[in-house]
Amino acid sequence: MLPIVAYLSRASQSNCVYRYTLSIHFNDDGNSESTDDGRFIPITVEEVSKLFSKCKVGKAYGPDNLCTRILKECSVELAPVFCKLFNLCLDKETLPDIWKLAAISPLPKTANPKCSNDFRPIALTSVVMKIFEQIIKSRLLSHIVLDEHQFAYKKNRSTKYASIALDHVLRSHLEKANSYARV
Repeated sequence: MLPIVAYLSRASQSNCVYRYTLSIHFNDDGNSESTDDGRFIPITVEEVSKLFSKCKVGKAYGPDNLCTRILKECSVELAPVFCKLFNLCLDKETLPDIWKLAAISPLPKTANPKCSNDFRPIALTSVVMKIFEQIIKSRLLSHIVLDEHQFAYKKNRSTKYASIALDHVLRSHLEKANSYARV
């Protein structure tokens, strides 16, 4: 089957994230502060080159047809070009349309699929957009303090840990006399 190209809501909603990133800059002493004048810390060639060199070769690429092997093997040559492009995206608060697209391909759930329910959709998005998102995410998370009981958007935290924490809270509560819990 041919992949279907569709707009992802994730990309269209990301403008608010970029606007937040634009409002962060560093003073000469290295402290960050929030401003409304649109200044931002430019993305560096080293950041982009490092992430390009970490690309996993053989991963499927999205509608932009940029292969991870090319990004990895030519990271030194391509990093300055994409660095300028990323900074331009931040400055203009916009993204190239091709980065907002996804190639959606059906992947069979069973060995012999017979109906449409035997497939699950796989969305192949731009590798370059994923790298850009990694840069934005790392910058945002360096300025945001997440609650210790939050499990989403934290490295090495999963639903398993959330379930264990909930179990602990419930058991601690139930050890008290005349207590009950509903889940």
